[in-house]
Amino acid sequence: MNARAPIDFDRSSEYLRLTLPLMSKYKVPVTPENYAAWYEYVSGGNLALTEIIDDLIQKDKSVGEEVTSRLHKRYVDPIDYAPLIQAQKIFHRLADRVTHSLTTAAGETEQYDTSLKEVAQKISADMSTLQVRPLVGVLTLVSSQMSEGNQALRKSLNKSRREAESLRDELEKGKI
Repeated sequence: MNARAPIDFDRSSEYLRLTLPLMSKYKVPVTPENYAAWYEYVSGGNLALTEIIDDLIQKDKSVGEEVTSRLHKRYVDPIDYAPLIQAQKIFHRLADRVTHSLTTAAGETEQYDTSLKEVAQKISADMSTLQVRPLVGVLTLVSSQMSEGNQALRKSLNKSRREAESLRDELEKGKI
């Protein structure tokens, strides 16, 4: 769309009155995108679009939904949203992965905390070495599991960080 002065209510109502019959005549569904293209046409606000549609009409060519969609993308809103949608999907995947990693880590931390409390309740000052050994074994096992969980979390977060940095770099370069 070309930049132009604000349009008053009466003029915009007249454009509406002119736009809808044309869309009906060419069997173009009244969607925001289609309406925007035909509004631009009747308002004369987009000379290139107006010339193309006038030419198609003059040659009795179809100006239906498919043509209107292509004209909208080219002359009214030429922004290609596909890369933005791709970036959004990547971002959501990253957020899901980080959320999953943190949820898993929280569960493992809670299990570790529970195990430590259970062992703490069983420990007493008058315990023999034979009684302490199984508790040390439990502590060793749960500590090892916690360490493995931390390593997995670190690995997952590092992978997510690298993907986020790659996404940021691609966005900055304009690839996405």
